[in-house]
Amino acid sequence: TFHGNTAVINGGGAYFADGGALDRCIFTGNAAGAGGGVYCWGGVTMDNCLVSGNSAENEGSGQGGGVWNDSLSTFNNCTIVDNTADDQCGGLYMQDNDPVVNCIVIGNSASRDSNHRYGSYSFSCTTPAMSGTGNITNDPQFVNAAAGDYHLWTNSPCINTGTNKDWMTGATDVDGRPRIIAEIADMGAYEYPLPTVDITNVNESLSAYAATYTLGGTNNEYVVGIMTWTNALTGSSGTFAPSLSWTVPDISLAFGTNVITVSGTKKAEVARMMAP
Repeated sequence: TFHGNTAVINGGGAYFADGGALDRCIFTGNAAGAGGGVYCWGGVTMDNCLVSGNSAENEGSGQGGGVWNDSLSTFNNCTIVDNTADDQCGGLYMQDNDPVVNCIVIGNSASRDSNHRYGSYSFSCTTPAMSGTGNITNDPQFVNAAAGDYHLWTNSPCINTGTNKDWMTGATDVDGRPRIIAEIADMGAYEYPLPTVDITNVNESLSAYAATYTLGGTNNEYVVGIMTWTNALTGSSGTFAPSLSWTVPDISLAFGTNVITVSGTKKAEVARMMAP
């Protein structure tokens, strides 16, 4: 993490004079005359990076509040948001049409070209619209941008709308999660995790006279809406609200093997289920 750094001229957070690479880096609160977060010269590869809250100020001529780039660079799965410049391009300033793939470049501000200048964009989220395959201009729906949380919310249009690349094999996002979780890469620095539901008291042997059972389990924060339980033997079912730790009391049992299943949802997708 590069935070709170300043430079009089170029590259408040990082300065590259002859190429280089950045992977899984966070740049916040840095400032310079150009490239408040990162200044790229000579060809730089940036993968899985978050660049937010940086500024380029140079007596009205600051450029590239988030990133200033000369040429020959590549930007993959970066989130460049909420940066400012007092002249041109608060987000990603480019001198040439270098590739920008699976990136979110939005919510930046400047006197002109708030988010981007030049660049060959594909499978990215930015405004105004850029020509290229798979680009969108939708609100990316961050969890809480005002608080600096740029993870993707459950209904984000950036989930599963990127494009898969060879370099992603074995790669991780800025949080250390696999770069591809649900078959197709997401846009931005953060991959959206799959929702999970786990029953913690599985495969219990009960007395033949047991009439009810209390089920316990967990789910992660990506399970939304209503959770459902069903007993295959009795045909009974019920619903309850998601919680990181939950119990379902007094589930009616019948003589035999009671297979109880619990499910949760992320949008219309069924979360992973475990049954005793």
